[in-house]
Amino acid sequence: MPYMLCWCCEYFVFSKEIQTDKETEFYGICKKNGEICFSQACVCEDFILKSGLHTTRIIPDFYNK
Repeated sequence: MPYMLCWCCEYFVFSKEIQTDKETEFYGICKKNGEICFSQACVCEDFILKSGLHTTRIIPDFYNK
Protein backbone atom coordinates (compact mmCIF):
# COMPACT_ATOMS: atom_id res chain seq x y z
CA MET A 1 0.00 0.00 0.00
CA PRO A 2 1.46 3.39 -0.96
CA TYR A 3 1.93 6.05 1.70
CA MET A 4 1.47 9.79 1.65
CA LEU A 5 4.84 11.49 1.22
CA CYS A 6 6.23 14.56 2.96
CA TRP A 7 5.98 16.79 -0.11
CA CYS A 8 2.18 16.34 0.05
CA CYS A 9 2.04 17.51 3.66
CA GLU A 10 0.99 21.05 4.61
CA TYR A 11 4.01 21.27 6.97
CA PHE A 12 6.60 20.59 4.24
CA VAL A 13 8.45 23.68 3.00
CA PHE A 14 10.84 23.18 0.07
CA SER A 15 14.38 24.07 1.05
CA LYS A 16 16.94 22.81 -1.45
CA GLU A 17 17.64 20.61 -4.45
CA ILE A 18 20.70 18.36 -4.47
CA GLN A 19 21.99 16.96 -7.76
CA THR A 20 23.65 13.54 -7.52
CA ASP A 21 25.13 11.35 -10.26
CA LYS A 22 21.92 9.36 -10.62
CA GLU A 23 19.09 11.71 -9.69
CA THR A 24 17.96 14.99 -8.21
CA GLU A 25 16.92 14.92 -4.57
CA PHE A 26 14.67 17.46 -2.91
CA TYR A 27 14.80 18.41 0.74
CA GLY A 28 12.62 20.60 2.87
CA ILE A 29 11.90 21.65 6.39
CA CYS A 30 9.03 20.28 8.45
CA LYS A 31 7.32 23.29 10.03
CA LYS A 32 5.73 21.04 12.65
CA ASN A 33 8.87 19.23 13.86
CA GLY A 34 11.44 21.84 12.84
CA GLU A 35 13.58 19.21 11.13
CA ILE A 36 15.09 18.80 7.69
CA CYS A 37 13.31 16.06 5.74
CA PHE A 38 13.54 14.31 2.38
CA SER A 39 10.59 15.10 0.11
CA GLN A 40 10.01 11.40 -0.66
CA ALA A 41 9.90 10.32 3.00
CA CYS A 42 6.62 9.09 4.47
CA VAL A 43 4.66 11.59 6.53
CA CYS A 44 4.87 11.34 10.33
CA GLU A 45 2.75 8.65 12.01
CA ASP A 46 1.08 11.15 14.32
CA PHE A 47 -0.05 13.13 11.25
CA ILE A 48 -1.54 10.00 9.64
CA LEU A 49 -3.31 8.84 12.81
CA LYS A 50 -5.21 12.08 13.35
CA SER A 51 -8.91 11.85 12.64
CA GLY A 52 -9.57 13.71 9.41
CA LEU A 53 -6.69 14.62 7.14
CA HIS A 54 -6.40 18.34 6.49
CA THR A 55 -3.76 19.69 4.14
CA THR A 56 -3.31 22.60 1.80
CA ARG A 57 -1.51 20.32 -0.67
CA ILE A 58 -3.10 18.14 -3.32
CA ILE A 59 -2.70 14.46 -2.49
CA PRO A 60 -2.20 12.33 -5.63
CA ASP A 61 -5.11 9.97 -6.33
CA PHE A 62 -3.01 6.81 -6.05
CA TYR A 63 -2.49 7.55 -2.32
CA ASN A 64 -6.24 7.57 -1.69
CA LYS A 65 -6.84 3.97 -2.79
